[in-house]
Amino acid sequence: MGTFVCHPILAMKRLRIWTYGRLQMESDFSPSVTCQEQKTKSYLQVKREVCAKHGITVEEFDGDKRTMKLVRARREAWWRGRHECKKSYLWLAFYSGQKDHTSILQGVRRYEETVLRASQSGEREHVAPTESGPVT
Repeated sequence: MGTFVCHPILAMKRLRIWTYGRLQMESDFSPSVTCQEQKTKSYLQVKREVCAKHGITVEEFDGDKRTMKLVRARREAWWRGRHECKKSYLWLAFYSGQKDHTSILQGVRRYEETVLRASQSGEREHVAPTESGPVT
């Protein structure tokens, strides 16, 4: 007989997964679990690396502020989460302070534009002014 289990991402939509055989543990859905078949990185590991690189805390990363420093870190982490960790936009949104998945989609696109623009002009990545005001 199967068992109902609530997946963290599906919890936002109040859906449950019907599992057969064994009850899936909460750790099966943890963001720190890596996919051994694809040899992907953990998103939490990527998020910590990006936060250390940009000099911010994980709490600031997950918060509501939108300073350029935080926005750049989020965009980089979301891009790396999408490409290195092979995570969906919905999954990244849930583990990035419960943001909307379209914010993640836009952030990934903007990061790609920034990197492309920087590579075409021969400049290094993220050369925009470093004001600490909100992004508009």
